[in-house]
Amino acid sequence: MNNVFNDIIDKYNKKHILRLCDKLIKRCSFKSCNDLELLVKLGTWMYIYKDFDNALIIFSLTDNLDFNGNWDIWNEIYSCQILKAKIYSDLNEKKTSENIKKNLNLRTTGGVLNWQSNVAKMCTPSTDGYYTQQIENYILNNDEKTAVEYKLLNLISLLKFLEGSFFKDGTYKSKEASATALIQELQTI
Repeated sequence: MNNVFNDIIDKYNKKHILRLCDKLIKRCSFKSCNDLELLVKLGTWMYIYKDFDNALIIFSLTDNLDFNGNWDIWNEIYSCQILKAKIYSDLNEKKTSENIKKNLNLRTTGGVLNWQSNVAKMCTPSTDGYYTQQIENYILNNDEKTAVEYKLLNLISLLKFLEGSFFKDGTYKSKEASATALIQELQTI
């Protein structure tokens, strides 16, 4: 597993990427919510930089993890799998994307839970407002590093919503535009 992170370190000269890789090399426990959150963030940065191969490798590290009832941990695994499905959707591999989501649904609840409605609930106007407020506060306080962290979390939430949406309505289009703008902004970091 460390080879993945070392390969990324060799490829990127960006402090935020190097910092995440260093932390994950030191410790990457699939029983730690914090470690899994770092994995989601690193994979999302790979997505932002259009490095889909490394993003898929990172997100695939959670492929064989079983749901143990701990949603603090499972939310991060869930994020990895939904974002992996998003990449396949973006690559026009819809069947692979759908299979990942069906497998995720089976792993989570034995097929009882409708994962799409669960994802849609995670990205509500109140969630969007929370991220926007946090970003504004940190920018006002000249804490650009934390503002970037919240922009990344906001993007993760938006990408999960986009992959889990039933309809391509006005809300979808608005969130898609927000995600595109965030990606373009974060690519400059």
